[in-house]
Amino acid sequence: MKEQRRERMEARLSEAEGELRVLLEKVLPRTAASGEQLFFHSENLPKGYRANMLPVESEQLFSLATECVELHEQLQIPLSGSVAQLYLSACHEAASRNEHRRGPRKLSEWLLAEMGRS
Repeated sequence: MKEQRRERMEARLSEAEGELRVLLEKVLPRTAASGEQLFFHSENLPKGYRANMLPVESEQLFSLATECVELHEQLQIPLSGSVAQLYLSACHEAASRNEHRRGPRKLSEWLLAEMGRS
């Protein structure tokens, strides 16, 4: 990969991760209090839910996280522990059929705590 292209991709990754973190820091406290389904999005919408029932930030968060994952892969940078990986992990748990999965309040609290560590 050419150096200039890599630099542009690294800059975009940094920008997207920053946007993701800021948006999550803004929305997670609200979700922890309200229990709204922030971790559902167009890719994991359970039966009985419609997209208009979700917080407006759901798709934006999913889009940013997906972009970050793609950039991590293209740049061959480990994804583990990144904000995008943590958010998508919460989304995966929210959509799972595990009867012991955490709800949106607990997932929001967990994600805030994890983001504070990174």
